[in-house]
Amino acid sequence: MSVSEPDLPPERLRGWYPTPQARKAFVEGLDQRLAARHRMAQAVVAGDIPLVPLLAPSRTLAIEGRPLAANDKPPSISHVYVGDRYFDTLGLHLIQGRAFTQVDGAAGQETAIVSQRFATMFFPNESPLGRRIRLMPGNAQGPAPPWMTIVGVAPTVPEVAIREADPPLVYVPLRGEAAPGRSLSLMVRSDAALGAIATSLREDVRALDPDLPLYYVQPMAAIVAQTRYSLRMIGSLFGLLAVIGVVLASVGLSALTAHGVAERTQEIGVRMALGAQRGQVVWLFMRRTLTQLAIGLALGLGGALSVGRLIQSSLVRTSPRDPVTLTLICLLLAVVAMIAALIPARRAARVDPVVALRYE
Repeated sequence: MSVSEPDLPPERLRGWYPTPQARKAFVEGLDQRLAARHRMAQAVVAGDIPLVPLLAPSRTLAIEGRPLAANDKPPSISHVYVGDRYFDTLGLHLIQGRAFTQVDGAAGQETAIVSQRFATMFFPNESPLGRRIRLMPGNAQGPAPPWMTIVGVAPTVPEVAIREADPPLVYVPLRGEAAPGRSLSLMVRSDAALGAIATSLREDVRALDPDLPLYYVQPMAAIVAQTRYSLRMIGSLFGLLAVIGVVLASVGLSALTAHGVAERTQEIGVRMALGAQRGQVVWLFMRRTLTQLAIGLALGLGGALSVGRLIQSSLVRTSPRDPVTLTLICLLLAVVAMIAALIPARRAARVDPVVALRYE
């Protein structure tokens, strides 16, 4: 998968593309040329691509049959205008309904596809198929846009960023967008080399406008890697700190247990002389270690729950109170503590009672 972006400069918006109809004609012409490319398995024009900040401004949502109360504020919705082959190019299968066709978006055929997140939020107990919605511009000037019939539900795609919560999203057909913005995204699924794809895309753009620039030609894998770079760095830092913490805890626990053995050497000799078994001596120190571990885990969990909000922004799609994560951490510390305490405990059990009784 590769992505590139042609840009409509301000002077072109005022000159060659002064009206929404002119911009729509350019976008549709480019989408048709991409569809005719036999060297590309799938190609489509879209307003935005996944995993990057959305360029289109948010709009307020109106649902037919659900009037707002006097003091209620309409919800703000993100939207993306896409070509007919958008979901096929991304390799996504709709959960419900159908994809866009060549008639969607024309006058009298206003349709939309919503994300699963949208359906869950606004139609939790019913199917959204067949319901009509309206996306109002922020300025709310001029005639109201037409009602759009929901024809499909798409899987939730992280359109904004990996670390952010998935917003409810509405996909609008390319023909139904009243005024496409300055930037477009061309997405291509192909086995060809990136250079060959870039050459083909530039030919298509130049055929419609020889002076229009095409930039940011990147494979989708590179975009994903760039998006995850900061997360990988934070994860590596946290991982390094975690390893250092585990090593320090292991060394400290082992030293503490060894010190306890040294302090109680005479007691060990007395116990062994009175017939105590090695297993009993080992359990004596393991029990002490388990008591200290329980106290430490209780304090650690309390601290983790208290400061979890401070690192919430660095956690990717998980909660600082995630029970699975906390349970795994507790189990890891328990295993490390038991191993760290077992060696000095076994050493204590091998102490000669006579030597222990003479120990000062």
